[in-house]
Amino acid sequence: MIGDVYPRMLRSSPRKEIVVGVICLVWFLLGLSMVTEGGIYVEQLFEWYCAGRIIMLIVALECFVISYVYGINRLQRNLEYMLGFRLIPYFKVCWTVITPLFAGFLFIMDIVLYPEQTYNRKFLRYHFPGWAIGIGWALASLAIVCIPGVMVYRVLTAKGTLLERLRSQAKPCFNTVERNRDKGCLGDSPSEKDVEKNPAELSGLME
Repeated sequence: MIGDVYPRMLRSSPRKEIVVGVICLVWFLLGLSMVTEGGIYVEQLFEWYCAGRIIMLIVALECFVISYVYGINRLQRNLEYMLGFRLIPYFKVCWTVITPLFAGFLFIMDIVLYPEQTYNRKFLRYHFPGWAIGIGWALASLAIVCIPGVMVYRVLTAKGTLLERLRSQAKPCFNTVERNRDKGCLGDSPSEKDVEKNPAELSGLME
């Protein structure tokens, strides 16, 4: 994913190998904390706060943005272009209604019915202290804070009035990644009709 965002910088050797090595080293060091004597407690924090409730919130937000900001009909045409066949309407219903509502419901119920975090061992029940739960919520917030953070950054760095900035950032870009990064989406993207006339423009989204 990092290589797709910065293809000129990271797809050339040896930069690509260096980035992959650094990422592997970081994850290796994080994994070491889970194989120590108290590693099971660290693993439980990751499981509760990073692999559960927060994913449901991200799924609901992604479905909402793709369906109602990017446009569900536009997404369907993109998928048809890539797959080569037309999707049945069932998928549109799932993306627009069923999945966001179901994922949002699971997230809300998990918060409302939030249990006391404990870990049952053979001879005792360990109750996680408040500072450990705080670390868990901090880990969970790292996964979600990038969504509003990037939005605020893009709005602040865009050109025009506040309303023009919000409109431009809610407008899909059909041109290449390099042009999007250099110019932004403030009026430089070709229209959707132009993309349909020239499918080569759309291929930039799938490189």
